[in-house]
Amino acid sequence: MTIIVDQFMTIIVDQFEICRYFYNLQALNRLALMLLKKRSICMLKNIIFVHFSILMFVLGFGFNLEAKKFNSNSKNYKPRFLKSSNLNYEWGLSSWRWKEGLNDSLGVLLNVKINWEKELLPNLLFQASVDLKASKKRLQQHIFGSNDSGVYSLRSAKLIGIPTKNLFIEAGILSESFWNKNLLISSSSSFIGFRQSWHILNIKNISVNWNLEQSTPPSDSNDSYRLNNEKLPYFFMSQWDIDWDIGYKKKQWNLKYNLFYTQYFNLPSIVAFQSGLLGNSTRGDAASNSSFDFDFKIVGSGINLYYPLFGAGLESYLFFNYAADKSVANARFLKLYFDKISLFSQDLSLVFENFFVEPDATISYYNSAAYGNNNREGFSVSLSWKINNFSKIGLKYIQSSVINIDAFQEKLQSVSLGLESKI
Repeated sequence: MTIIVDQFMTIIVDQFEICRYFYNLQALNRLALMLLKKRSICMLKNIIFVHFSILMFVLGFGFNLEAKKFNSNSKNYKPRFLKSSNLNYEWGLSSWRWKEGLNDSLGVLLNVKINWEKELLPNLLFQASVDLKASKKRLQQHIFGSNDSGVYSLRSAKLIGIPTKNLFIEAGILSESFWNKNLLISSSSSFIGFRQSWHILNIKNISVNWNLEQSTPPSDSNDSYRLNNEKLPYFFMSQWDIDWDIGYKKKQWNLKYNLFYTQYFNLPSIVAFQSGLLGNSTRGDAASNSSFDFDFKIVGSGINLYYPLFGAGLESYLFFNYAADKSVANARFLKLYFDKISLFSQDLSLVFENFFVEPDATISYYNSAAYGNNNREGFSVSLSWKINNFSKIGLKYIQSSVINIDAFQEKLQSVSLGLESKI
């Protein structure tokens, strides 16, 4: 036992000598040496306490010792798990007020978004994005839709393989903001599955890409929401993208065009029930026995034209569910934006949007609630002020009317004011 204690004492002395060398803690060194002379188990506890005190001292005040040398070395220092990685944060503080018939809400939201990317291998990356939310609100609402609940939401967590320079394969939790079509599928939605991106052509000022996704849309079904075991839901999407920089009198126009197809399979009863409250045509009167009147096989196209000299752009897309009755299957979106407005030496951005989405153009459970989901038409106006390179203040107004009379839908008006910043 004495030999073991002596060896342990020797190790502690070595550790202390290292700490003393780097942090020059002479007073604590003399104290530890005095305790070591006792060589007793009782004193061993005190020595461990001294080492713990050393550690706390280093964490609390060590940055003040040899500051110049430490600061110069710490600029290039990263913990092992952050090496070959990129970590950034975004945060926002917003207030909103919306009203729809007997439903209304007033609240304030603090949102922090953490983005992390790490290189695991030369051709393998890991990416994750998490939203942390805290809010206070007064809410009156007959349903809660498909919004995430709780204080956090996982937007994406995926592996990205790059087998060739022209092929990217993603697997995991996929953010649907990739498609940038809120009327079709909300940018805040996340599905579980795979996505592939091929760079088909890249010559001079023209590039052609093909993107595919095979995934499972999220939902929860307990025994109250189903009659039997339901098949796994499935989502498929394919999109061709053309990006063209057009020279005109040495000024560049940027033209983006896309053609897409999407389809849903085996949607559960709870999704049909909730979608029926948000504008879709459904059958059934409960979460356990509901189904859609139509399947969802959607084709569409979009265009984005941008002129950098004036900072002006036009974005538009439309789509059609050819599996539904043609009277309830259309949707279109138009956006006009100006991001280089200078007023009283301030940088402003102005955006006008017009939207129209019929009851069965897509699944309302998964598209954007900001516009009122399905069976809606309306407009929005937003103005943002760029405070600096990292922060901006934005004001947005949305008005959304009902296309076809619905027992659960009424005219929706909302206004929001928010501050956003990147760190």
